[in-house]
Amino acid sequence: MDKSGPQNELQNCLTYTSDSGNEFGRTVASRAIKSEEIVSPEMARHTPKSLKTKATKWIATHVPGRAHHHNHEHSDTGGTPWDTVHWSEHAHCAFHLTTSDLIDMRKRSSRAYLNVGGEHHEIMWKTLGNYPNSRLGRLSLSMDPLEIMQLCDDYSPQNNEFYFDRSARSFSSILGLYRTGHLHILDEVCVMAFIEDLNYWGLNECLLDACCLTRFVQRKDRMEEDIKKTSSTALPSTASEKFGQGKCAEFQRRVWEVVEKPQTSTMARVFAAVSIIFVMVSIVGLNLSTVPGIGETATNRSDPAAGGAGQWVRNHHLEALELICTIWFTFEYLIRFAACPNKQQFVKSFLNLIDLVATLPYYVSKILEACVDFSVTSLGAVNEIVQVLQVLRVLRVFKLARHSSSLQALGHTFFKSYKELGVLVLFVLIIVLVFSTLAYFAEREGNRATFSSIPATFWWATITITTVGYGDVTPQSPLGKFIGCICSICGVLVIALPIPIIVNNFAEYYQDQARLKKAAKRRERMEKVLAFGQENKFYARIRGEGPPELDASVSMDKTIAERSDKTSISFTNPTLSFTLTDANPDSKIYTDNNGGTNS
Repeated sequence: MDKSGPQNELQNCLTYTSDSGNEFGRTVASRAIKSEEIVSPEMARHTPKSLKTKATKWIATHVPGRAHHHNHEHSDTGGTPWDTVHWSEHAHCAFHLTTSDLIDMRKRSSRAYLNVGGEHHEIMWKTLGNYPNSRLGRLSLSMDPLEIMQLCDDYSPQNNEFYFDRSARSFSSILGLYRTGHLHILDEVCVMAFIEDLNYWGLNECLLDACCLTRFVQRKDRMEEDIKKTSSTALPSTASEKFGQGKCAEFQRRVWEVVEKPQTSTMARVFAAVSIIFVMVSIVGLNLSTVPGIGETATNRSDPAAGGAGQWVRNHHLEALELICTIWFTFEYLIRFAACPNKQQFVKSFLNLIDLVATLPYYVSKILEACVDFSVTSLGAVNEIVQVLQVLRVLRVFKLARHSSSLQALGHTFFKSYKELGVLVLFVLIIVLVFSTLAYFAEREGNRATFSSIPATFWWATITITTVGYGDVTPQSPLGKFIGCICSICGVLVIALPIPIIVNNFAEYYQDQARLKKAAKRRERMEKVLAFGQENKFYARIRGEGPPELDASVSMDKTIAERSDKTSISFTNPTLSFTLTDANPDSKIYTDNNGGTNS
């Protein structure tokens, strides 16, 4: 194509429009330069960057045939007339839209024809004006071709139809907002996709009616929470990113899988079983240590300073058992900490904090016993401290939660339902205070010994609200019995209210865990594929006359067969069998497994 003629004419057009201030002509001329692929750096420098928009591209393509119209419109300004510009055949075939055309079309038809993703809709122009700040509202009020093409993706002059390259799934609901003033969301529409559609059309989710707004907010919050939970597991960092590379990193990864993932190997299952056995043995030893005659035995010796009282000696076998269990728990904690890729997250973990709190008291008690003097007073004080610290040993039972998904689900449910549990405790305290006061004043005349004060009546109100009813404290007067009946009924109602919410949280946790397990399995399969690919990939470049150039990373299902002279390499995969020959680089042969051969 000879570009010298059009370049000169378009350059004259740009000069004319720059001198006369004709922004319309500058737009047309600059777009014509781009559309005709006329390379002229000098002309490109004169083309404003503001003209390089989608609307400018459209109007410059559609407006050239209107040259005679604008020639008459600007004939008094002088300069090069518009009809002297020789436009391409592509430009002559286009239909051209101006502001006057828009006004005429609006006068001829009061309906707007919209095409959203191939779905046709009709609506009155004045109806679209109900929300003037939205995309369709601005479209109905605008008479500027440039602005219109910024609001829509395309325009068909033949059908007077505006095209929007969007999904039409929720567009009927959006048009219903313009018609009725009510916005509803269908159950089958994804809330995240609906939010994107609202943002595109320039509408706010607050316009949803009350019947749909609450459900929409709940679904949105649930979806955002699910995305947040799944994203960290579905797209995690690979093993090399978490542990690094090298033999030490590989050893650390394997140790971490043994101590943290019992399902990965036989050694991991054995380690988990041994850990559970030590936990059970420690709990049994703690219980036996409190049984008279087993945990402590009396001696015949008496200490005059203690008033001649007999001495109690702890069972040495249970002491040795506790020492062995503590050593195992310490070893387990240290090896978990050493193999963990994220030490900060490990320290903050609730189960790891339980392990630490349940193990440290043993060492603290031994240090106290070794540091103090052996006087009776000091030994008594140390013994009291040791007894208090031994209470923390019962926390070892929570170590079983590491190997039990049910216990983890229960703990997570309580943690997630802390608001409901807090409200429940508040209601119970209020009811206890109210009915304790009523029962005290009802029973203070005839049953003053039992209901001696309002705080003393708290016990009766608590066991009545929880429907336990020990019977150790009971009202005697008819009014007191009536208050007791009302108290028990209120307790049943208050305690039963948050139970469904807690049950729902428990069920949701199980569903989340099932989804996360699937995501984790997908991640593990992906890591295995990546690990296999790093060891067994062969990068081949195939050039020839048959298919186009191919740069492929081929994962081989068979071992690469390489000749000793290394002049020919062949390998296969499920779809193609390649043979590369160095002797004749111009001849590259590949065969598909269906029997076809190409070169």
